[in-house]
Amino acid sequence: MQIIEIEDGIASRLAELAKAEKQSLSQFVNFTLRKSLRRSESAGYEHKLARFAQSYRENPQHVEDYEVWQDEQVWED
Repeated sequence: MQIIEIEDGIASRLAELAKAEKQSLSQFVNFTLRKSLRRSESAGYEHKLARFAQSYRENPQHVEDYEVWQDEQVWED
């Protein structure tokens, strides 16, 4: 467990929101932080995906780039 400090005004507002959601303050804060982390991770993934797509637009693959390796692949049952 980690202890953090929260400004009084923010803590009061969080307590009110938690009560409205019928959750303890701890439950509400943990839920909210998890949600924020998922959103942040999702944004990071979307950013990486956008960069990946941009790199292919700028440097598209051409058949001749990988055609030479086709015979080297081993396809086993």
